[in-house]
This record gives sequence, structure tokens and C-alpha cells, in this order.
Amino acid sequence: PPPPPAATPTPLPIPEPVTVEYTELTLGEPRYQSAGYALFSLLRPCFWNCSAPRVGVVRTIYGGRSGTLLVESPLASLDEIGRYFDFEVDSSGELMAAALCVQGYCGGEDLPSNDARQEIWVSRDGGETWEGWGAVPAPTFVLRVVEDDVAVMEVAPRRAFERVVRVRWLRSGRVFREPATEDPLWVVDWDGDVPIWGEWRSPPQLPALTELVDWTWRELQVQPGGSTVWWASDPSGPLLLVAVVEPRGMVEEVYGWPSADYVDRLVPMGDGLFAGFRIEGGYAIGIDHLNFLIDLEGRAVHPLLGLPEEGPWAEPWRAVPLAGK
Repeated sequence: PPPPPAATPTPLPIPEPVTVEYTELTLGEPRYQSAGYALFSLLRPCFWNCSAPRVGVVRTIYGGRSGTLLVESPLASLDEIGRYFDFEVDSSGELMAAALCVQGYCGGEDLPSNDARQEIWVSRDGGETWEGWGAVPAPTFVLRVVEDDVAVMEVAPRRAFERVVRVRWLRSGRVFREPATEDPLWVVDWDGDVPIWGEWRSPPQLPALTELVDWTWRELQVQPGGSTVWWASDPSGPLLLVAVVEPRGMVEEVYGWPSADYVDRLVPMGDGLFAGFRIEGGYAIGIDHLNFLIDLEGRAVHPLLGLPEEGPWAEPWRAVPLAGK
């Protein structure tokens, strides 16, 4: 008998086109950052879409409500010792620790060079003066700064595609070794003095976000109260979205920008909520450099006073509330 006719395939449903509105932004008046916050800005030697390595860190702290600039470049005095590798500060804004690469290549996308050497330097006065705390293996990252000690994460290559990770307090000598479980493992949080080791994975997708737009959402941060901040970008166009999701999983707010590459965090600061801070699309809103905060409540871009207006360009990165200021 002749073979039965082939079944006609059922056509897949054509998804409805998704239209996403982006946040309209206007250029506001320049403003100082709110008193009681430290703003950290990475420096880079070129401007738009630059792949060159960042060359330093600038930090601005404003005292009182007058906007007085107290410290501009706390790592400047370390330039003669080595190159910036990593940096942390405690909530006072005064106690800092910097990891410097003082010889060779200390790591990044590739393994460190054979002659690589790092040192940890600490400042107790907001970057006015620094003291060396000794050499550490490369690459080493600064994790926590406290009154009398600094916790670092040391990543030591053991052989090809393998490495040993440990957390070490420099002064006390306490060591926490990476658990003998499957890679990749990193320090993802802290519980008192004990680091929490966990797998570095993207969190599960939330239904409320995928219903909003079917992109890949990535979690940025957890806010006080349990809300989470997520971001996604359109793979076919220069559009970026940031959403705030309440603890029950419902979307509270959504913000979007055209011609944007990345948003690092949302920072409550003073009298508003600000986007922080790596927005490449400054030209789309009429400014010609990156020294600005985006006020999400006022939908305005505020150029920051006190940051360099010429290269190397200061790229605002994050804000840290200072206790007791």
C-alpha cells in the first residue's frame, strides 16, 4: 500500500512584537553628591567603548551640606609603588585597603606572569597616608576592611585549568580554604567572619520579568527589605532595562535607556534613587562626558562637580553610605 501522506506540520505561533519604552531623561543642573556618601570612580585612558585597561580609582567625599571636596584621589600617592589591582573601604570612608601590582602582570583574563608580585597597602585617614602590609600572591583581591585587619581572597593556579582559592586575614592569619567541591567556587557572601562559598551562577529567571520582556535577565543586587534589582539588554539594539522586583516576585518599577551598555547598581543616596553608573550613552542625552548621576525619580541627569573634565575619564562606579557622617 502507498505510504500515508505526511502530516502537515502545525505552524508555530508568531509572538506578538514587544515594544519597550525607555526612560526619558533631561539634563539637570550640576550637583554635588549628597553629604555622607563616598563616590568611587574608575579612571580609564580613553572615552567611548574603550577596551583599554582602567588605570586607577578616584574617590570623592563631600563634607557637610556645602559640597566641600575632602579627598579627590586617595590612590594617587601609590602610583609610584605599583598599579591599581583592587580596592575596598569600610563604612567610615576613612579605612581603605588597596591591592597593587608592583611587578609583572598580576592576572585578569590571563594567568599572572612568572615574575608577578602584589602588595597590600592600607590607609587609616581617607587616603592621606598609606602603609604597606606586605606581599601577597598574584592574583589577590581585597574582600573586607575592618579596624585592625584586611581579608583578601588569594587565587593560586595549581596546574592548567585548576586553581586553589583561600580567604586570609592578613594580621590575624586566619585562613578559610575553598571547599573540596566542584568548580567554579567563589566567595559570594559573609556570615560574620566566615566567608560563604557558593557556585557563581545566574539566578533563576522570574516569571514576572520574562512576561515583561523575553530577554535574559541578570540580578544586580539585593536591596534592604528584600527587593531585588535586575537588568537585561536587547540583543538586537542599544536598549537596556533595569527592573526592581519586590520580595514576592512582582515587578515594582522598570527603567530603560537607549544607547546604554551597563548599569552597575541602584543606589539610594540623599534625596533620591540613582542609577550607578556605567552608562555609555551620554551623547544621547546631550552631555559629552561620564561624570554624572541619573536621578531615577526626577528623570534627570546631573553632571557631578569635582570630578576631572579631561582624560583620563572618571567613570562613576558605586556609592557607599558613610556611617556617622
